[in-house]
Amino acid sequence: MEQKILPKECLPFIISCSLILLGFLFLAIYPFHKSLASLDRELIGIRSQIGKQGIISPFFKELLIKINNKNNYLLPFPQKSDLEREKAQKVPSIFQGMAFKSNLLLVKVDPDIRLLTRKGSDLLSTGILLKGDLLNFRRFLINLGSIPYLESIEEIQIESIEGSYLLRLKINLNIKKG
Repeated sequence: MEQKILPKECLPFIISCSLILLGFLFLAIYPFHKSLASLDRELIGIRSQIGKQGIISPFFKELLIKINNKNNYLLPFPQKSDLEREKAQKVPSIFQGMAFKSNLLLVKVDPDIRLLTRKGSDLLSTGILLKGDLLNFRRFLINLGSIPYLESIEEIQIESIEGSYLLRLKINLNIKKG
């Protein structure tokens, strides 16, 4: 058997075709392969972000509903009126109900009765002591603003105690002159 050897004239052609093929591999396929690996890493990152956003999505939807609900931002501005002197004794029970609605514990209500005994006095200074968290205290303050005979909030003190807050208020209520 005789082996056929390629003619010498074909050798440059074979080398040039091999170089063109190698050049094509290095210039076209290899960068494309690198970009595919980069896209794979990017895809993994995006899938991770989608997973995290899927966990957060219910909270985000709830916040959007709260933002779109315009009534959450409306504060009560009732028509101002005076409290009857005879009804002043019901003030502690009114604040007890407001504290209950706001998920706070009413520790003490201390109306200053001495001011009621003075002739011409039209303010009832009242101290309120509550226990709870700050978000519920915000609700309590909004409810407090809905009282038509509230004249002013004179003082607010917040003291942190054992995972909760002690909340002190001093308010003035309008009382009918009698």
